[in-house]
Amino acid sequence: MKVGASITPPIQRGPLPTAYRLDIYPASPHHVYVTQDRNFARYFAALTVPPGTLYRVVPVGDLVADDDYPATAKSFTCTKAVIVAIEERHVTASDRLHLYGNRFNTWTGGGPMYDAAGYMLPSPEMEQIGITPAVLRGFGFLPTPESVTNYLAAKLRMP
Repeated sequence: MKVGASITPPIQRGPLPTAYRLDIYPASPHHVYVTQDRNFARYFAALTVPPGTLYRVVPVGDLVADDDYPATAKSFTCTKAVIVAIEERHVTASDRLHLYGNRFNTWTGGGPMYDAAGYMLPSPEMEQIGITPAVLRGFGFLPTPESVTNYLAAKLRMP
């Protein structure tokens, strides 16, 4: 895309990518997502294949807080965004960037999902059954919530 082009919601661009049809994918295809946090934007650009581009944009329409993230993420939705500058091409992922992007993730029941080093912290439900941060360290750097909860659920069902 180039300066002056509009970024529109995925639903307006043709067939939706598979990710939008998965229950675990929180983004709505009816919105454009923008953030004032450059590194948070870089994190999402790095998740695309091939590596994405970081744009400076002007949102069009009302800005609505993105309820998937706390206010500190400075993440919003709008109906469209106009590209005013190309900030960085080929944004590639790194552990540091993944750590930064995941620092805003919180459990549905409250509390941060990861500590400052990228190790998972227990959800309120995990804490109720005695799961501690030390237990979760064994899952390594930035494990997915699904992999951890599936493993723990299977272990709890064992005789």
